[in-house]
Amino acid sequence: MIIRGASTYEINIGANQFLRICGIVFINIIVILQLSRSQTPNIDSLKKTLTYNVTSDSFQFNTLIDIGFYSKDPKERLIYSKKAFHLATENKKSSWKGSAKFLESNFYTHTGNLTAAIETLKEAESYYINGNNSKGVLTCKVKLAEVYKKNEEYNFAEKTYLESIETSKIFKDTSLIAAIYLNLGELYRKCQLYDKALFCFFTSKSLYLSLEYDYGIAYAKGNIGLVNVAQDNLFKGSVQLKEAISILNPLSDNYSVSVYQEGLAHVYQKQGNYRAAEEMANSSLALATEDGLIEQIRDANFRLSEIYYQSQQYRKAYEAQAQYVTYKDSLINEKNIREIENLRRQYEVAQKQAEVDELTKKQRYYTAMGIALVIIVFLLAVMALILYRYNRRKKRVNQQLQSQQKELEQLNQTKDHFFSIISHDLRSPIATFQSIMEVFDSMVENRKFDDLKHVSLNMKQSSNYIMELVENLFSWGMNQKGAIPFQPEPLMLQACVGGVVDVLGVIAQNKSVALKCDIHSSIQLEADEQMLQAIIRNLINNALKFTHTGGRVTISANESKEKVSISVADTGVGIHPDHLPTLFELDAHKSTPGTDNEKGVGLGLQLVHEFVEKHDGKIEVKSKLGKGTEMVIILPKKISKQCQ
Repeated sequence: MIIRGASTYEINIGANQFLRICGIVFINIIVILQLSRSQTPNIDSLKKTLTYNVTSDSFQFNTLIDIGFYSKDPKERLIYSKKAFHLATENKKSSWKGSAKFLESNFYTHTGNLTAAIETLKEAESYYINGNNSKGVLTCKVKLAEVYKKNEEYNFAEKTYLESIETSKIFKDTSLIAAIYLNLGELYRKCQLYDKALFCFFTSKSLYLSLEYDYGIAYAKGNIGLVNVAQDNLFKGSVQLKEAISILNPLSDNYSVSVYQEGLAHVYQKQGNYRAAEEMANSSLALATEDGLIEQIRDANFRLSEIYYQSQQYRKAYEAQAQYVTYKDSLINEKNIREIENLRRQYEVAQKQAEVDELTKKQRYYTAMGIALVIIVFLLAVMALILYRYNRRKKRVNQQLQSQQKELEQLNQTKDHFFSIISHDLRSPIATFQSIMEVFDSMVENRKFDDLKHVSLNMKQSSNYIMELVENLFSWGMNQKGAIPFQPEPLMLQACVGGVVDVLGVIAQNKSVALKCDIHSSIQLEADEQMLQAIIRNLINNALKFTHTGGRVTISANESKEKVSISVADTGVGIHPDHLPTLFELDAHKSTPGTDNEKGVGLGLQLVHEFVEKHDGKIEVKSKLGKGTEMVIILPKKISKQCQ
């Protein structure tokens, strides 16, 4: 005998008992509450409670499950399981849905629709999983093993039962372990593995006795009795079967009583007590017919046909045999239908698996394509980045090359001009000086001493020009190489400029040009003394060069909080406006002779411009043709670290 839905019975009725005791509307699957249950509730009373408006959804759901489980009418079980599932759906309770589907599977199992039972149990298991109800999942597995066993898939059923026992031990659920042992024993009994069957039944009985659970004790005893009958231990078998029937009769468990009565009828038949055997077989048939239990109707008719035949009631034996064949064919047809349904289900599963495989294959293909596309995009992005950086670097290099080319061109122009200065401007005065020396020698030989003074003056002018040119060439060349050190220090401006004025005073005196220095003694600034004197010297030289005899050159200075302005003003010829923009650029073709035909190359003003820039200063030029020129050098009082 197998416990049909024992786990569901224990879960739902336990919750109902908890509600009756505590008066609190609460539904849960708590196995410990199984122990408080000793009798079947009244179905009519349960139905009546559903009409009360004060009940909560959880109480109504629990009541629907109880009615569905305890109802003797299979159709009523299905109806109430559907109602319970509808209520669970409205409340969005996954565990409730699992309980409702589990109850629905009982209907399909009892009516022989094992395919529907399997599908429904799988649905119940999925709902329990979604509801994180591991106990419900375990219960579904046990029930599923039972259905597979009924479908004669014994290996799978045995494996599932053994796995369920191990899982139940984790939960320490004695009642569930006992139920699994009971069902596993029934599996072994069907396979005629009687020793294994008895071990399981006795283990189950021991556990149920510890729980004082009458249903379980009755099932264990009844199944032990069936094994004893199969092993021809008729006395032991009859005792166990009678005890089981006496326990189950008050509980109205017609299915189990029908099975055990048929087994007891078999005992009486073997003992030759045909009247008792007939009564017991008819009682089993009546209970099976009442609940529409096809297998039990078949077995009871088979038992009656044998009893009638052995008691020589051949007509009744024929009628019972005919009924047996009818129900047997019905079950065979049902079995065939189940097998066809199983094949259909397997085909559908295989088809679905093929679809899944195809989808998986496509998904892998699309995933691979996606990955490949991402890699391609990534590589293109990397290539684009490399090209971008290459182009930027190339552009930067080209700019640097262009800049360097421009600098080289400027340097080349400077070099050409430098050689032009050396080859023309320096060679010419030296040649002149050499010619003067030859004239000087000739005059000395011819004793023309009166003309020597004029020749001496020309020699002096030529030597001064050469000296100025050589000094500027040296300074400019050193500056171009960066060989002139820049060493700013605190200077008194009057003293620095005064030394230059004293040296150039002779040139001014020879040209009859008044040279005046009007700088206050308190003016102080930071500057490189050598460079500052070169700046002043070249500006004064330039002023003297373009000032007529009787003219004037004035050096003055002003100071503000942060700057010093040094002015060199003359009353000379002035500068043409067209020459002002390129005044400080080195150009061999722009130099003009002075008022006394003094020569120059413009190198002095180039040095002035470069040395002023070294001091982070600037030059301002004010000039009018025929009126004179003023060049103003504006220098900071303190040299910044960046300039140094």
